[in-house]
Amino acid sequence: MVLSLGERGAGWASLHRHSDAAPLKVRVARELWAWACRTGLAGVIFSPPVTDSAVGLRTGSVPWPDLMAEVFGRPDLAVAISVGQLRPQIKPILHVSTKAGQPLGHIKVGWNDVTRSLVRHEAAILLALTGLSGLPNDAAGADQPAGAGRVPRVAALRVPRVLHHGEWYGRDVLAVSDVGGSPWYRRRRTSLPASATRQAGRALGVDRAALGASTFWSDLFARAKRLVNHAAVEPGISADLAALLDTVESGHAATELDFGLMHGDWAPWNMASLGQALAVWDWERSRIRGPVGFDSAFFRFQVDLWIRGLRPEQALWRSRCALAETMAASGAPPEVGPVMLRLVLLEVALRQLEGVAAGAPVPDRVYRALSGLLRQSLAVDGALAQGRKP
Repeated sequence: MVLSLGERGAGWASLHRHSDAAPLKVRVARELWAWACRTGLAGVIFSPPVTDSAVGLRTGSVPWPDLMAEVFGRPDLAVAISVGQLRPQIKPILHVSTKAGQPLGHIKVGWNDVTRSLVRHEAAILLALTGLSGLPNDAAGADQPAGAGRVPRVAALRVPRVLHHGEWYGRDVLAVSDVGGSPWYRRRRTSLPASATRQAGRALGVDRAALGASTFWSDLFARAKRLVNHAAVEPGISADLAALLDTVESGHAATELDFGLMHGDWAPWNMASLGQALAVWDWERSRIRGPVGFDSAFFRFQVDLWIRGLRPEQALWRSRCALAETMAASGAPPEVGPVMLRLVLLEVALRQLEGVAAGAPVPDRVYRALSGLLRQSLAVDGALAQGRKP
């Protein structure tokens, strides 16, 4: 995170926000730094490594303060910038607060073809949720009455409200409202928020159709085919991806599924527990009509992989063994579990490989793990039937 030591409010507001994924030691460290920023001690502890002008917010060809003042309608603004871990969809995020430390919202910046597409998609989804679902968007939107013809609201779920979306000096920018953060003392989430998962999946209604006849599958299939034939993807990965694609199409195309609202990145790092409510952000991978059960399978796999720290093959095995329980928690029938897990693995692989095709860096360990996961997904059912690990 990059912030000016002179803007105490930005440091306080951004470091004081926690997701459900952060371990306790990280939350404590962030709290200490938040208080150091608020009291001015951060400037005493270390000198700033770069000047404010090098950050490019207040000087240079792109006047970001003008955009922030326009979006939030006030001049007393402070900002911190976060980028996150190296990954294909990496994008800077501006965390905007008042100089006194009141969080106001966040601005995502799409700077290449991959991130521009994600920013535009998230804006469209959040606008659709506001206009169609009656979901409470933030603290203000949660109290608004539902209009005629709107689907009953989901009281347990809170999503950001779109404040601005458009092009800004050649970049796509999306400004959204702040939806809060988990308290620092909360334990990191490892269990699926079943109630919110079920409610979110049905917030815009549910349609039933065969997987092969769905737009979800046609889009996924087209994305995979482009990558199978892409020169930037290694031949071994291409072959494994093609094999999994053919397995899903031949074995599951006729499977009847429920299709509803799918977040697409349903994981603790995109969540914050707010009393009885659950705030969820990063809707850039969502779909109005995605398979009900995808989010719960995605959650289980990602928790085992990134929070429990298991090896990819172990995380996949544990996810496969728990499919009946995972599907039940999301309200999906247990028999659709295997196809859900394979769809999750396809999607995870495609996101990484689309970054490779676009020239974005992918860590070597991630790239090496993809082939093993794709191959294991083909063998896991047979191994389970024989009572052994693949």
